Amino acid sequence: MFENFQRWVALRKLEQQSRKNDDGTISFSNAVSRISEILMCLPWDYREFRVARYVLKSLDQEDVDHRITFVAPEEYRNLIPRRKHDRILTINGTGRDHLGRFTSDFVERVLDHEYQAAADFNTEFDFGTSLLCRRSDAPIRIGFAFEYARVFYNIEIRKPEDKFLLEGAYRSVQRMLAIESVKD
Repeated sequence: MFENFQRWVALRKLEQQSRKNDDGTISFSNAVSRISEILMCLPWDYREFRVARYVLKSLDQEDVDHRITFVAPEEYRNLIPRRKHDRILTINGTGRDHLGRFTSDFVERVLDHEYQAAADFNTEFDFGTSLLCRRSDAPIRIGFAFEYARVFYNIEIRKPEDKFLLEGAYRSVQRMLAIESVKD
């Protein structure tokens, strides 16, 4: 119960900071045209990860205009479809604090790049990945809608009621970020 209260306090503090630092409106087409580095937080839920993996398998291996940094649990490392210019950063179960935030060492490794976009593929709130997206300072931050989503993301996707529609939601993110797929 105390951890839930601490998380609530942390979320309220972040919410107040985001109101003070509101960047205002962004030009979506200008922001998308400048995307070269993308932070992509993959789902922690294995069923959702499998759907995301299926979508990511279609990424064009020759698309060198977009470099993706994948953040995922350690046990998924070898399952992530990887292009030669992408990087995969994984974390094990001990890499989080009692509120679900990642360790400072891991955060520093992730944020050692300047990202133009960040996407969180977790359909349920994950404090660690949500906070990474926010701290990335990417002009485009995409995540699924939940009570405090506006604190972390500037583009919210409505969570599909049916898990069978999740692929479409992930493909929408792929299209928003203008990441090329292999043409059939």
